[in-house]
Amino acid sequence: MVGGTAENFFHPIWYIPSQVSTKDWIIMVFIIIAGTLLPYALYVMSLSQLKPTTASLLSTIEPMVATLLSVTLLHVHLRMFQVLGILFIISTIFLISLPLERIFKKRLSDPKIN
Repeated sequence: MVGGTAENFFHPIWYIPSQVSTKDWIIMVFIIIAGTLLPYALYVMSLSQLKPTTASLLSTIEPMVATLLSVTLLHVHLRMFQVLGILFIISTIFLISLPLERIFKKRLSDPKIN
């Protein structure tokens, strides 16, 4: 939202270039529906059938899958910051998958630790 608001100062949303073709409009509608609306609707519908931890893991993995697909399909070369981001995502997945509730209960109930 912040990026869209800032971009609006340079390219206002009410200004439509005259050279936009019908093909451009079809591609834009396809991207909006198939790339944004449909995946979000499927994700929201899946929340009723998945456990919250599973949904968190899936939404955490999504940026990494997008990066890997862009590397393999589009031949994008990763730089150091992107590799660092992948490592952060993997560490987040690891932390989410830890049974913290069980670990804290065990630590709180063990008299040797306190």
